[in-house]
Amino acid sequence: RQQLSQSSRPEEATIRMASIIPLLTIVLISIVSVLISEGVNYLLIYRTDSYQNTKKRIERSEKKKESVSGSAAKKDRKKAAQLDDDLKRAKKDMQSVRTKGTLVTSVALISLFTIMNSWFDGEIVGRLPFEPIPLLRAVTHRNILAKTSTSVP
Repeated sequence: RQQLSQSSRPEEATIRMASIIPLLTIVLISIVSVLISEGVNYLLIYRTDSYQNTKKRIERSEKKKESVSGSAAKKDRKKAAQLDDDLKRAKKDMQSVRTKGTLVTSVALISLFTIMNSWFDGEIVGRLPFEPIPLLRAVTHRNILAKTSTSVP
């Protein structure tokens, strides 16, 4: 009996290790994808002159608006409205500058998730500490033959 119990322990350790490897792979891929995503955003957005100029324009408009907004004079209210319009335009321009990087990052991450889904298809890589609601059960339990709905592919 003692020999049987000792021989089964290395197998249990191997099974545990085999279940940890996919989890570590997913965590590592997630970290790398975040770093690459931020690098792409830096290259396509934050480093560009249009982003820098728009950022400065927004900061100037906000400072001017703060200095004018305290006054109750009619002339100052008109100027505050004009500054508000300038600020809205600058923020709209900022959003358009960010769009290119956001689209590239989104396509890359969707592609990565599709690839990871095919790698771990039908493999249990985690367990939920709760029973998912019926609406989400199909998503959290797809392609798994396990009988518990707490298993996560």
